[in-house]
Order: sequence, then C-alpha cells, then structure tokens
Amino acid sequence: MTETVRAVMLQSPMIIAFITEGAVIRGILGHLGEPTSPPCLIQARGPPLWEMQDSGSDAIDA
Repeated sequence: MTETVRAVMLQSPMIIAFITEGAVIRGILGHLGEPTSPPCLIQARGPPLWEMQDSGSDAIDA
C-alpha cells in the first residue's frame, strides 16, 4: 500500500505543495482579503515588579 493511499484512508492531513515566492503569497492573501504584511511587533517589557522583588534585593530603583 502506498503512503498516499494510506494517508487518504487514515484521513490525516498532507502537505502537497509549498509556495515560496513572496509575490505569489501576497497575491493569494490579497485575493482572500487577508493582510499581506505581518503585524507590527510591540516593544518588549520588563518583568512585573513582584518578580523583581523576589530576586533578594530590597532596593527598588526609581
């Protein structure tokens, strides 16, 4: 039994192709009404104050 037939019989998902060209991907996403650029990244923040207090230091920088 071939792998393809076994995959169809087991109803498992299969990857049949990869799209590697950016212009093609943007065209498909645009046609589907999806955003064509990634979301903006937000700036990382430091740990919450209560996590810093457990570090053993009693002084808190202002």
